[in-house]
Amino acid sequence: IALLPDRAASHSVDATLKYLQSTDAPQVEPRLIEIVRSAAPQRLQEVACERALHAPHVPEWATEVLGNASSDGTSEAFERAWSALESDSGTLPSAAALATFADRSQVARVVARYLESLRRLPGAAKSTAALDREMWLRRVLSHVNGDDLLEAVATLGADASYEDSGELLRLLSTRMALEGDRSDGADRWAPTPEAMRRLIELFGGKVESAPIRQDAVFVSLSSMACAMELPEAPDLFVEAFRRQLDGWATYEAAMQIWRRKPDPH
Repeated sequence: IALLPDRAASHSVDATLKYLQSTDAPQVEPRLIEIVRSAAPQRLQEVACERALHAPHVPEWATEVLGNASSDGTSEAFERAWSALESDSGTLPSAAALATFADRSQVARVVARYLESLRRLPGAAKSTAALDREMWLRRVLSHVNGDDLLEAVATLGADASYEDSGELLRLLSTRMALEGDRSDGADRWAPTPEAMRRLIELFGGKVESAPIRQDAVFVSLSSMACAMELPEAPDLFVEAFRRQLDGWATYEAAMQIWRRKPDPH
């Protein structure tokens, strides 16, 4: 391509990019990628991003191109995909691919959007499309950079309600692969012991308003600490178990009162 006249070279680059947009081949000639990278690096990166976001299987050449892409370029790819999501148009892009494009601020935006989707309507009142998008957001967050997710959770957790706090910790548990609904393929991750202690301090004092407490927040913290084998994990586990027993005792007492009520009929 470099030896061709300008117009012919431009046409060859266009033809090569068109081929890369449409081919299902997992690999292409490396020299071909290098030539296009030299002639039109931005366009090559854009095509690689589109293939990663929307192809059923990400081609190896696209993974290689994106591995060398600038953070600005991948952030722009995230924004393009996110715009499509905001407009509720088109097919949802690959959650795993979108997660790899997200920077810290974009991860925080996905977390906030997920919490917002939970608050809108009860699950039974949501459309199938709304539920699909909600699950898709969870899949994105199961693949994002764990430290970025941790920072978003800690930032939002300071003023979060008890219910939102439970959901935020569930996102971290899923990212740590402690729950069965984690999407496969995400790199294994866990917070540092210091970060885990920060979470315990931040969320451990959250107060549940339900008359029969389930202590989901404290139980999540205990499970995460046990998975990390923190020195304080056994004490947290015993306390979580005690709280669960107290909850069952409260539930049983409430049931006894209900059973003693006269039948209205």
